[in-house]
Amino acid sequence: MGLAARLSQGPSAATVDLCRVGPHRRALTVRAFRCPKLRQAVAFEAQQCPTCAVTVGYHYPSRQMVAAPSQTLTVDGRGWVRCAHWERGCNWLTADDSASGRCIADSFVREGPAPDDNEAMPNSTRP
Repeated sequence: MGLAARLSQGPSAATVDLCRVGPHRRALTVRAFRCPKLRQAVAFEAQQCPTCAVTVGYHYPSRQMVAAPSQTLTVDGRGWVRCAHWERGCNWLTADDSASGRCIADSFVREGPAPDDNEAMPNSTRP
């Protein structure tokens, strides 16, 4: 059964954990994400739902995609903003009181490409 079929038959949760035994006899778990508006499948790295075009962001504490129609939003009573690297393709959200404005994933990057490195960042701008 494919991912799309599992999502359409599965629970209405924002994520579905799919397990299978990998080539090394270990269980592999893959989390499939859903659009918060239409509940259709959304790729983890997507910034927009391919079905309804709503802007989505990854909310780490809840481990799900949430609608992120503007730079700032509220999730569970707390303020969140898009990651400072949103323009580079990062779709994670970070707390609005974050000093760096970078998400948890981007906080592990110590140094990014130089601003004039056109090969590493062909369509991006440095924040």
